[in-house]
Amino acid sequence: MDSKNSANNQTLIYSSIIILLLIGGYLLLDKNSDGSKIQSDQSISNSQQEEINALKSEIEGLKTQQTRTERKQTNLSDIVQEWRKTTALVFCQYGYLGDYSYREVSGSGLLVSLNGVPQVITNSHVVSNSRNDLNSCWIKFPDQTGASTYTVSPQSITHDSGGYDVAYLNLSMYSQNDIHAKEGISSISNRARSDSYLCKNAPNVGDHILILGYPVYGTPISLSRLYSQNPIEVTATEGVISGKDGIYYTTSAKIDSGNSGGLAIDETNDCYFGIPTWNKSGNFESLGRILPASYIFK
Repeated sequence: MDSKNSANNQTLIYSSIIILLLIGGYLLLDKNSDGSKIQSDQSISNSQQEEINALKSEIEGLKTQQTRTERKQTNLSDIVQEWRKTTALVFCQYGYLGDYSYREVSGSGLLVSLNGVPQVITNSHVVSNSRNDLNSCWIKFPDQTGASTYTVSPQSITHDSGGYDVAYLNLSMYSQNDIHAKEGISSISNRARSDSYLCKNAPNVGDHILILGYPVYGTPISLSRLYSQNPIEVTATEGVISGKDGIYYTTSAKIDSGNSGGLAIDETNDCYFGIPTWNKSGNFESLGRILPASYIFK
């Protein structure tokens, strides 16, 4: 919401409060024919007192609504800034096609420390296929220049043993010398130690979530773009939990190609609860699927 809309909302709320206060003042007047004012609360009838209490509650409700709106605007920006350094762009090349061309796939991932080893968690379908012809994957984070792009070989990729759409990309070869990896892992480790990293409770239908990742639109992702000096930036989309489909949660938040493997963040509790995995389109709309964190961290 921009500053103009915010100012309009505040004006509307303040106007409503003033109107309600004027109505409340009128109710405080004695309704006898002589129009004399009530001198004390004792002379207010029960019905009038109930109306005044109702007005007070409504005014408090308007104030609370405004506070929540302002807090939400601040929190969304804070949440994105906090999680962006741990949101990885994952780019993979498959099978030499001739003429120096390859089949290329991009997705997103989360930087974590598992058993003391820095790893990026993403969807298995981003870093594998049925032909097993993966050449290499590259990983890049916001604010990094081309020289900081990481190369990950197929031998450094582990797929979930339970068959879930999850893969783990080992970055241990970079952790000792790379400042970004140290900062990102330090940040996420601090959250883990404070028990505020993973969501403790399952979300409810209607809960607000934030999807972070690198959807494919505009300028295509390419190896030359990864190695350029221009930094990349995380994209954030917002929605609610719409329901459940088997082990997956469905969401109204936009999940496009390239978001796979990214972050689904519970806005209210500022915690990670799963991987945006795929979309299922209906006749008029599509709902994204999120694999819960319980299937990722076992």
